[in-house]
Amino acid sequence: MITFAIVALFATAQALLAGLQTETKDCPSNGADQPPVDEVDEVSDLDFVELERGVCFGPCPGYVIQIRAAGEVSWIGKAWVMAKGRRSDRVPPRAARALIAKFQTKDFWRLCKLYTHDVHDESSSTTRVRIGGSFKFVVDYGFQGPPFLWKLNNEIDSLAKTEKWIGKVRSGP
Repeated sequence: MITFAIVALFATAQALLAGLQTETKDCPSNGADQPPVDEVDEVSDLDFVELERGVCFGPCPGYVIQIRAAGEVSWIGKAWVMAKGRRSDRVPPRAARALIAKFQTKDFWRLCKLYTHDVHDESSSTTRVRIGGSFKFVVDYGFQGPPFLWKLNNEIDSLAKTEKWIGKVRSGP
């Protein structure tokens, strides 16, 4: 968690010092594209949150982690991780549903589809969510998205315990 905070602080400072502007794309206007999240009473077993971390020009781990409401966890290790390929695990369904419910906010559904800036050596994260038949994805390149998105992504990593697959010794692509 401390490492993430340092990386996020560094990325933010780097962008500010360089005078770069965050670029956004495909932003809903006045929430017009958002589903009626208030009408989704219950998270179903088909619902999920998924986080894809993209590699950078250094040893940034690349992987996809998905947590389904029923508690299934799916991992695909791509690069700079100890566990490459597919893995699976389980988490308590109650914890999975509680995490998915955190994405059931108007703030999340009003996010743009892309947050980026003009630096080309940083990692990216793509957050995908399915709740009640509605689907949303958000790409955050170089920590340009809002901090609450970073926190939600870290909660996905935390519940899935991705550090067991990332490992301390990372192998390249």
